[in-house]
Parts: sequence; C-alpha cells; structure tokens
Amino acid sequence: MSRNKQISFERHTLDLTKRHFTRVKNGFEVVGTWYQDADTHWRWKPCLVLMPAEKWGRRVTPVIIPLTEAWKWAMHGAVGDPEHCLMKAAAWFDEGILPGAPLNKRDHMRLYDAINESLTDLIAMPPRPKGDTAAIGEVVIHKPDGGIIEREIRNDI
Repeated sequence: MSRNKQISFERHTLDLTKRHFTRVKNGFEVVGTWYQDADTHWRWKPCLVLMPAEKWGRRVTPVIIPLTEAWKWAMHGAVGDPEHCLMKAAAWFDEGILPGAPLNKRDHMRLYDAINESLTDLIAMPPRPKGDTAAIGEVVIHKPDGGIIEREIRNDI
C-alpha cells in the first residue's frame, strides 16, 4: 500500500484514511468508508471494507462491499441473497483474502455476523467529508469577448 493508504484498483479507488467507523469482530476488521468507481464517474460512495484483523505485516487485499450490494448480506427474513454470500465468502477464504476455510460453516457465520453488525451503520453513513485539497494545475480560459478567466485546478487528497 502507498504511504497515504489510497488503494487504486482497475476500476475502484479506496481511501482508508477517511473512516466513518471501524470495528473488529470475529477475526475481521470491518471499516465503514467511501470508495470511488469508474462506473459512477469517480463519485465517492459508502461501502464496507473487510480485512483480516490480524495482519502481522503481510500484504492485505481489502474486500469492498458497496452500499448498493449490502442488502445481499442481510441474514434475516426475506432479505438477502444467501447463495451470493456463500459463493463470495468461499472465494475470499479460498484465495486467502480473508481468514477462514471455504467449507467451514462456522467461518462463514463469523463473517456474516461481522458484516450484519455493521449494516445499520453503513446505511446511516453521511457523505464523505472533504479532505485537504492541493493545486494540481491552472486553467486560463480566453473568452470570445476578450475576457480572461483564471482558475486553479484542485484535487481532493
């Protein structure tokens, strides 16, 4: 991970320096934060991030559960998609992304419990707070009437 803890995937950006909540449950660190993706023109959106609670200096691949997908993880009543959750969790365990065994029902329940405890907080998350900004350039617009507009191009860092 880079020094500023901003992780860029092919289509996602995740900034773990801005967190709404963090909790450790059942061997998982669950973070309520915001991510960007190319499909939404890089707007910041709420998500849960899952990581092993015990990292021990190893490289970690965070799992992102966007707010729009969170309903699938609700394990009560007619809400949720247990088949989707089973396949996703088994893949994360099998690839070593999260601690657990793909065929161990207790490991699956530990994960579902950790996620479900955070769903209410995820739903209640506010918009991402503004961060520090840095000037990354300047634009000069020459208007047809001879006027000039000068502006800094700033980026949230």
